[in-house]
Amino acid sequence: MEDQNASDLINFLYEDKKLLESIDDQIKSNNHPSNKEEYTKIQKIQTIMLNRTDEDFKQNFIPRFMAIGPVHYGNTHLVNKRLKISLAAKFIGKSKGMSEQLLGKIKANIKELEDHFHANVNKYRKEDALARILFRDGLSVLQFIHCVVRKDFSGIEINNGQVVLFQNDLFLLENQIPFKVFKLLMEPPMNEEMCKPYKESLRLFIINHLMEPNSSSPKVLLEDEWYDKIKPAHLLDLLRIAFLDDMSTTKSSSEPSHETSPHNQRSAYCNIVRDKLTLLMTRLNERITVLKGSTCTKTSPGNNQRTFRNVQDLKAAGIRMKPSNTLRLKDLSFQPGCWRGTLKLRSLTVNESTELKLFNLVAYEMCGDHNNKNECGVTSYVSFLDLLIENEQDVKDLRSANILHNCLSSDVQVVDLFDKIGNIYNLVPHDDYYKEVKNQIQEHCKKNINVWFTQICENYFSSPLKVMAWVGAIVALLLTAFGTWFTIYPTD
Repeated sequence: MEDQNASDLINFLYEDKKLLESIDDQIKSNNHPSNKEEYTKIQKIQTIMLNRTDEDFKQNFIPRFMAIGPVHYGNTHLVNKRLKISLAAKFIGKSKGMSEQLLGKIKANIKELEDHFHANVNKYRKEDALARILFRDGLSVLQFIHCVVRKDFSGIEINNGQVVLFQNDLFLLENQIPFKVFKLLMEPPMNEEMCKPYKESLRLFIINHLMEPNSSSPKVLLEDEWYDKIKPAHLLDLLRIAFLDDMSTTKSSSEPSHETSPHNQRSAYCNIVRDKLTLLMTRLNERITVLKGSTCTKTSPGNNQRTFRNVQDLKAAGIRMKPSNTLRLKDLSFQPGCWRGTLKLRSLTVNESTELKLFNLVAYEMCGDHNNKNECGVTSYVSFLDLLIENEQDVKDLRSANILHNCLSSDVQVVDLFDKIGNIYNLVPHDDYYKEVKNQIQEHCKKNINVWFTQICENYFSSPLKVMAWVGAIVALLLTAFGTWFTIYPTD
């Protein structure tokens, strides 16, 4: 018994020592930061997102056709080695000995490439095994992207359905390899002229997956040297960079602009008139409330409670929506006007792959070490759309405004899509890019004059027939007035 107690005491002391040493090591690390470059880690989906009973939800993170990288390498149904070898051979072409040199290059940089993976991803892979995986997958992905852009799969045994599934698999968070692998494979000894079309195909491939109907290029990918300037962690990160256009010098339209333009001047005058009328109406409402003895509480200026819930609430407050005609998710703005306002936001195409991409982009931003870790631009954009979309009519109005382009079978599916994504981002707090815009909309919706003016326009001037009726009534009144005048005061 005494021996057992002594053994337990030794174990306790040993554990205490290990704990104190780990804390001391972390303190030393904080005081003397390493010069070693830190990389965004390729990791598995966070457990908090997978602790759900919805199997359809989990399918958005699992490859359906092709496993890329070490995470799903053990799934033999997803590792089509024959297809990968065919794609890799087409990339190498007729250059003898090139494959051996490229594999050697990957092995020479394997220590650096290992740092791109989280410990729970690569802890069972030896360096040589990981190098072979990255070499084969890197070559096959580059060639596949080039074939997709060129629409040429001659000599490759793959059908159209598999091409679609393969493309979707390339944007799964758990199905990534370091972008550094692509750069290593397109550096000497590979010929620069040979690699140039592959770099262009990579750029066009990302543009084609931006879920925007115009398929124009973001500024971040218009740079001549974009390939050398951008340092994405992987393909999914490159897609996110293109969405946010992080390297663009264009100021976010959600930030207040101090430029003086005729439009801004007119808006300022309208705001002054509107504020004066609003003040008068507010005082009148307060007076009526006092006379009625109402006990209703009034919203204080500092109250951040939102008074709008969806598109219908914005329409009732006189806010119309327009596409921003840009690719940046940050380009969301609200322009107040005289009793009316305009909300501009980026257009989005909703198709079969939209759910998968948005789920994985939001999941990627939840990772603590992603690039620009303090920014959650995609999550904020999805959150804002989820705020606007509550029912089918909201989707219909957004489609009419050319903000949503629905390629699904019904608008109900779009509502369900954003409800699902809303359940994800609500799990983890995130910085809201559009807080200022929401506050501006809130201030607009709180002013009763805006709602009343909109209701008057909707009830009496919403159709050409109603406008013609009002014009006819006014003309009739004027003619009656003129007739009465000339009856009382006839002219010679």
